[in-house]
Amino acid sequence: MSVSRKILLIALSFALPIAVLVYLTVINIDANITFAQWELKGDEYQRPLEELLHCLQSEQITLHSSGIKAAAETSKKIDSAFQRLEQTDHRLGLDLQFTEEGLAKRHREHERVAVAHQEWTELARELAQAEDMSPGLEHDSKLDGKFDDKFDHLVSDLRTMITHMGDTSNLILDPDLDSYYLMDVTLLALPQTQDRLAQATQYGYEVLRWGGPTEPEKIRLAVYAAMLHEADANRVAGSSWTSVNEDAGFYGTSASLQTRLPPALLKYEEANGPFIQVIKGLADGSVAAMSPEAYLRSGLTAREESFAFWNTAVAEEDTLLHRRIAHFEQRRARSLLLAFAAVLAAGLLAFWLTRSITRPLLGLVASLSPGAVLLSVCVERIFDASENNFANRDETDLICQELDANCDAVRQAVAQLETQVKGATRT
Repeated sequence: MSVSRKILLIALSFALPIAVLVYLTVINIDANITFAQWELKGDEYQRPLEELLHCLQSEQITLHSSGIKAAAETSKKIDSAFQRLEQTDHRLGLDLQFTEEGLAKRHREHERVAVAHQEWTELARELAQAEDMSPGLEHDSKLDGKFDDKFDHLVSDLRTMITHMGDTSNLILDPDLDSYYLMDVTLLALPQTQDRLAQATQYGYEVLRWGGPTEPEKIRLAVYAAMLHEADANRVAGSSWTSVNEDAGFYGTSASLQTRLPPALLKYEEANGPFIQVIKGLADGSVAAMSPEAYLRSGLTAREESFAFWNTAVAEEDTLLHRRIAHFEQRRARSLLLAFAAVLAAGLLAFWLTRSITRPLLGLVASLSPGAVLLSVCVERIFDASENNFANRDETDLICQELDANCDAVRQAVAQLETQVKGATRT
């Protein structure tokens, strides 16, 4: 094997650890990119779930406030929302484990899109039949209560599906403070708030419509007010501001987050604060009288702003996730570029070293080759002379001189070779 090939193999042997380190670095960066991409899938799946949650709650409240006929007329929105959810489930359901195996592993076998759609279809049919049987009836407490159980069951299924999506999409494990606290708002706090707002709106309306509140009803209203204030509004505001404040520490400040989220939060608080005060006033008696319609408007306004704020927050969460993906893609590109530059520099250095070694060696070979030929000729002539008993002193002297000169050349070549091998030294 040639010297140059041996040097090349030595360089390659040292390049192998570099290749392994580059591979491990890229694998780690790709894992961060994939993690964020799965979070984006979770947000995409939650959008139709939130739309459906909004429509179902609106339908239930309409059933209580405007009667069966009005509720039946709005059911088409729910059908459209289910269609969008089914389309999203078709694209992402397998990835997010909305399968029999994935749901069964977490004891959520019932929370499937097809099952929820079938339950809604049966409920819509019952609403239509009830409207046909009592076309002039606006309110029926027995019917309302019967439908409430089924609406509540559907809403519970949707919230469990949101929880399942959060578990399987990595959203619940978000590693950055800004996006983590925004995730807390969109995945946990606001769906809970929206559900509680719908319950409080519907319950308070019924209480006022029937001349209340009584003492037990005041207690329940007080619980609603406390939970909406402490567990919902304060949590939403706290997590939102934490996200805004921590944003600069992760992949740079998001101008969109800083400019869009605070005003949206303010609108949410301006709608929810008065509604909470109304509920609290009804509970402690500070609000002496209030029409059911005014209470309903206040509750619906607060609930609509909660969904509007969710849309803003989830859009900003997607922006943060895209920024994170872009950061790691740039980091991966830099890592590969630096690794390529290092390998290229090492290759050029190995090539230069090889040339610096092989060229002097080739020169030595060129200088030694004539001497070797001359030595061979001299040996043959000495042998011939000894065989023929030929003794010509002049010729012998000449041969010896030629041998001595050749030996000097060999000694010089050996000295040069020693210098190349051991390195130049000063004497």
